[in-house]
Amino acid sequence: MEHSKVCYYFIILCCICACGGGGGSKKSGSTIVQRGDRMLSIDVSLPEDDDFIAAYDEAMLTDMDNIKLSFDWSMLEDGTKDGGGDPIYDMSVPAIAEAFYPAKGMPVSIFIRPVHINIKPVPSDLTATDFDNATMIQRFKDLLDELFTTMPTAEIQSLIIGSEIDIYFGNDDAAWDKYITFFDAVATYARAQRPGTLVGSEVTYNFYDESSFDKWLELNTYADFIGISYYGIDYTNQNGKSMGQIRDDFDDMVAKHPGNQDIYIPQLGYPSAASLNSSEEKQAKFINTVFKAWDEHHKRIKLINFTWMHEWDATAISDFMAEIGVSDANLEAFLGSIGLRYWSGSGSDKLAWPRLKKRAAERGWKSPSTILAPIGVN
Repeated sequence: MEHSKVCYYFIILCCICACGGGGGSKKSGSTIVQRGDRMLSIDVSLPEDDDFIAAYDEAMLTDMDNIKLSFDWSMLEDGTKDGGGDPIYDMSVPAIAEAFYPAKGMPVSIFIRPVHINIKPVPSDLTATDFDNATMIQRFKDLLDELFTTMPTAEIQSLIIGSEIDIYFGNDDAAWDKYITFFDAVATYARAQRPGTLVGSEVTYNFYDESSFDKWLELNTYADFIGISYYGIDYTNQNGKSMGQIRDDFDDMVAKHPGNQDIYIPQLGYPSAASLNSSEEKQAKFINTVFKAWDEHHKRIKLINFTWMHEWDATAISDFMAEIGVSDANLEAFLGSIGLRYWSGSGSDKLAWPRLKKRAAERGWKSPSTILAPIGVN
């Protein structure tokens, strides 16, 4: 559940255990597992003052391993000139990222969304084009060429093609088949053009019991990792789940994907709104629970991206609700409370933010401030 506005925050820079494989988990007294080859990431959404540098520096107190850049396809390409000719690209944000992140030694994970939740944000002249159409496939390949040319030195650790795509495709097997054809073609091309970049897609955890789940398993035979968004909520009302349910969900997440293919969680969060049966305290407990569950499944779950750093303001929430065409007070409360820090001013900590830094530091994600800070039970 992301919002296009987050991507444009980067314009500011212009102004400058053993349970891998699905076995039973230890529900209490689990041993802390060091970070190893796991990757921790933060969605660096901005506070009211829009100070990206300050927010980035604060995020780096987690010693995070990469940062996610998210784009609807239509944000990077808006049709063709006069309905024909060369595509019209806008690579201003990727260019800013290229100027900033390689110098910081920070790898990036890039979301490009031909499908985003319940919409198809492709270039305007492709809205009626099927995903398995040769033109659709070639245009995405051309987009990748433009992106890779714009970001020649950035370390693109992963490329995620489509966000929470199960909401759009539902149980339409024919639509899934067309997207699988598209994904296979463009993923193969991306690997060839940018060797070392891993390619996957993403569904919601809520998709697990749907009849087309086997289509998701089929898509992942063409992917380098399995992408799953996880919010610790009841998706019917956005109410926060119990910590026991969350531990069970992590077990289930691994069990539903047998084998040894890596699992990435590119979106993970938990609301703090009282109206959603939650609180700051429960959100902080969620952080504890996630790290324990991650330790138990460290052999399979290789990346977690915590969504998101600062809460959204009311305008961003309203814009997002309009984009997806939904009116739901509980969803608004969810979007307005999953941030780990408050939005006002330069941002301030909710209970979950220092908890995340401590839990990470215990496992070896150590920045200078967390090395010196006491690691207590909080």
